[in-house]
Amino acid sequence: MKKYRIWTAAGRTSVRLLHPRSWYRTVKLAMTPRDRRNRDDLQLGLYGKVLPSGFLHYAYFEDTDRPLAKMCIQDVLDGQALYAEKLMELIPRGRILDVGCGLGGMVNLLRQRGDEVVAVTPDGPQASYVRKKYPGVEVHECKFQRLHVPEYAGTFDAVLNSESLQYIPLPKAAELVNGYLKPGGSWVIADYFKLTSETPGSGHPWPAFEQVLEQYGYQLTANRDVTPNILVSLNATHGLAQDVARPMIEFMIQKLNLKRPALSFMLEDIFEEMWRTIDINLDDIEPSKFAATRKYVMVSALKPVSVGVENKTERTKAIPVM
Repeated sequence: MKKYRIWTAAGRTSVRLLHPRSWYRTVKLAMTPRDRRNRDDLQLGLYGKVLPSGFLHYAYFEDTDRPLAKMCIQDVLDGQALYAEKLMELIPRGRILDVGCGLGGMVNLLRQRGDEVVAVTPDGPQASYVRKKYPGVEVHECKFQRLHVPEYAGTFDAVLNSESLQYIPLPKAAELVNGYLKPGGSWVIADYFKLTSETPGSGHPWPAFEQVLEQYGYQLTANRDVTPNILVSLNATHGLAQDVARPMIEFMIQKLNLKRPALSFMLEDIFEEMWRTIDINLDDIEPSKFAATRKYVMVSALKPVSVGVENKTERTKAIPVM
């Protein structure tokens, strides 16, 4: 097998740069608009094959001691389906606003149950996928903070945040949810929360969440701590990254250092920053640390049925006029 040498590639590149025909081809490619539809269709096709259920959330395991060695891809997919079943138990029937709909897994289950669903996602390919797979579903391609549909005010029986609340500023999320929900509607959330406000990293502090519920007069009707059930998939993710992905990356860097020491030297700063990022991400999903500083919950909070003058004012302010 002939080895590919960097100087050979450099020579071919130089010839291409000096040839007028290459200039014409380069300009033509630069001036031709990219076909975004083909690119998105390719990405959506991958979504459909790898994640046929449309779920992007963690897997839920009844067996909280399930070892990684006895786990396969189908177990994870089954765990995601079980997660969705547990969440569906908390969502009332009716008109549902799915905030952060992902690939539409929950949209599908809610439609099968007979609910009317409106979906929100800031991701373009995800929005295209949901529109294509579930015709008739109203999909808004934007952040929840930028959703502006005044006629939605007070029309939803439930607002769902499945692993999406952590990405939205908590006060703004509460304000908007309160505006979109009917009196007596439910704010249903599945996500992790920090145990205290002093805990660094992602997730909203649980005490701050309790404060916004109290501010709007919401009552917790369900508060399920499912941390042990979620830690199984978190442990699997951390284990694969630590025991498989990291050694493979180390092997490739060491091999590069042996075969191309000069190139390896030039890339040292990049490698150092890469390892720093990897360590931070691995530290965030280290199971014992996660359990000590965070909890994963499925909650449902009920909006007050009686709407006084003060609450009506708050509901109007929640849907900004633009």
